Amino acid sequence: MKNLALTLAFLPFVAFFIAGCGKTETNTKVTDKTNTTTETSKQNVAGSKELKVNTADSEILWHAEKVVGQHDGTVKVKQGTINVKDGNIVAGTVEVDLTTLDNTDLTDADSKGKLVGHLKSEDFFDVAKFPVSKLEITEVTPIQNAASGQPNYTVKGNLTIRGVTKGITFPATLNISDSKVTGTSTFDIDRTEFGLKYGSGKFFEGLGDKMIKDNFTMKFKINAGS
Repeated sequence: MKNLALTLAFLPFVAFFIAGCGKTETNTKVTDKTNTTTETSKQNVAGSKELKVNTADSEILWHAEKVVGQHDGTVKVKQGTINVKDGNIVAGTVEVDLTTLDNTDLTDADSKGKLVGHLKSEDFFDVAKFPVSKLEITEVTPIQNAASGQPNYTVKGNLTIRGVTKGITFPATLNISDSKVTGTSTFDIDRTEFGLKYGSGKFFEGLGDKMIKDNFTMKFKINAGS
C-alpha cells in the first residue's frame, strides 16, 4: 500500500473532469486564486436549466505509480448538477464519495484491503474526516479549432480535497445541449497540492524505491440529463 502513488480526487467532476498542478502538468493547472464560484457564474445560473448527474452512468478511474510499481482503481460520484443555458455550461457542482475508493488491479483480498485502507487513512485522503471531495464548475470555454477526437472545451473550477480548495483548469471532451451533457477527460493531479505528502520525494529524503510519485492520473466520464 505504501507503494501507491495516489490520491484523489479528486476527485471530482471530479468529479466530471478534474485537473493537476501547473507546476508539474502540461494539460492541467491548479491555482490558489479563488476558492468559491465567481460572481459571473452565480449570475449565469439565473435562467439556466439544472441537469442532474446520472451517478450510475458516470465513472471515475484513477492510476497512480511509485518508483517500482503502480495501481489502478475507481471511485464513485455521489451526486451532482450541471447548469446549462443556450447550449453552454454556466455552472455546476459534483461531489465524489471517497468512501467508495477502490482498487482494481490487485487480486489478493488481503493486499487489496491493506492498500485501500491505507489510501483512506490519514496518510492520504483521511476519509473518516473528509468523506467527500467536491468540484464547483465556474467556467466552460470552447477550444477553437479543436481536432476531432481531442478535447474541445477548457473547464475551470474550484476543487476541494481533504479540506483544501484549489482553483483548477483542465481540458475535456464534451457534448452539450439544454437537456443533456456527456463528457470525458483525462488529466494529472499533483496530490501534494492538496496536502497528500506521504512518500513524496519533495518532502522526504532517502525513500529510495518506496518513493511515491506526486502526480496521479484521473479519467472521468460524466452523464447528466433532465
